[in-house]
Amino acid sequence: VTMLDTILANGDEGEEPWDDARIARDLHPSHTRSTLERLRDSIDVYPHGNCVVHHMFGREVVRAVRENYDDAYVTAHLEVPG
Repeated sequence: VTMLDTILANGDEGEEPWDDARIARDLHPSHTRSTLERLRDSIDVYPHGNCVVHHMFGREVVRAVRENYDDAYVTAHLEVPG
């Protein structure tokens, strides 16, 4: 189960539902339930997957990016767990 599955199932019990307004506010203003559904349906999830990038870029690269590119965004890719 991915974060997208949790959101599209309206979140965890007892929390505010993930309607279009919350998605725009808490995730990104350009997204809606429809765009998240398209995203979820367009990616392959590898439950026992491996990402070569995680092995190529270690602690030193993270440190260098933080020190030299403080305006950089951190992103995640959802097809590989962890």
